[in-house]
Amino acid sequence: MIEVMDVTVVRGDRVLLWDLNATMPDGAVTVITGRASSGKSDLMRLLRRETSPTQGEILLDRLPLGMWGASQLSLRCASLPQRSVLHFPFSVRDVVDLGRIPRYSLHPLDVHLRVVEEALDWFDIRPLAREPYASLSAADQKRVQLARVLAQVLDASGELPLHWLLDEPTAHLDEAGLGALERVVAMLTQRRACVVFTARDPRLATRFAEQLLVMEGGTFVSESAHATPMGVLAPRRSTRNSARGNA
Repeated sequence: MIEVMDVTVVRGDRVLLWDLNATMPDGAVTVITGRASSGKSDLMRLLRRETSPTQGEILLDRLPLGMWGASQLSLRCASLPQRSVLHFPFSVRDVVDLGRIPRYSLHPLDVHLRVVEEALDWFDIRPLAREPYASLSAADQKRVQLARVLAQVLDASGELPLHWLLDEPTAHLDEAGLGALERVVAMLTQRRACVVFTARDPRLATRFAEQLLVMEGGTFVSESAHATPMGVLAPRRSTRNSARGNA
């Protein structure tokens, strides 16, 4: 579970985020939506601990996020920024294997190899395993990056809550990729994972969300010009079925 409590972020004379309060529960998908520059990525950077709030606090499983050691955090949280740039000639399998780095010392090689293959299968990219990552389409590169962050937590003990934090994971995905992401999200939430991601497209947001948070001007809003054909999206808790029903 992630709790955002009275969070404000100020950089110089700019207020990037203000008065943010939300609980992102285990076993559910929280989608943060809103227009470009509404603050979604700034919030995700806070959750990934790349930046810190000016005021307020973020709790991970009831403990302040800053109290978690880097190695502990990497075993509990897997995150994907909006852009992932690689400067080396990695194969697809190499990229997915990078997700195993936090667990290399915890398991024998055969476990790592098995988990990487499973992650490739979840996103239907095993036939591409030997292909150069840089040669792939944007849609396939996104699947590879999603498989990488899945490999980081796929064999984690069910006794510890998992957190999957993704910034715009649906960007560039085709319908097959979206279907694969849906299956993975369902599997993780069945394991009580806390899944949080951003989506600019309101139709995709409601397709995935069990809790939907709308951002405008760096804060959560209950009324928004960011509307769907069925009306305005507002912060709410709901079941997956009712979320899809509003899509």
